[in-house]
Amino acid sequence: MGTPNLSFQGGSLEDGVEILWNGTTYHWTSADILSIPGNLKIKEGVLNEWAQEAMTRRYLIAEYEPDHRYRQDDPGLLYDYEYFDKDEICVIQCYIKCHIYDLGPPVNVTIRCSREPLIGDWWLSDG
Repeated sequence: MGTPNLSFQGGSLEDGVEILWNGTTYHWTSADILSIPGNLKIKEGVLNEWAQEAMTRRYLIAEYEPDHRYRQDDPGLLYDYEYFDKDEICVIQCYIKCHIYDLGPPVNVTIRCSREPLIGDWWLSDG
């Protein structure tokens, strides 16, 4: 599974937000985003959850051999970009965040993908 994959494209569209990653397009319409109850920060938080879920692959733990590290139920055996969720192992392909400047239309958003979690006011930096 290796390290997180940073090959992606994303940004604002006339009718929403789109991310193209690993040959798959993820699209959230302006209506999807506007239907989230709450203020802009809450809407952005939910959009970030949707985007991160799209960049996370899930595998059933039961599909691995009994002696595989995933079957040991020991978080200490996992890489930083792996985590358990019930009966699945989740592998983060890339850490992704969206920052909504304006709901538009069109939605004005910046998106960044990183090998490390994006924290704080990441959209203000060049990195």
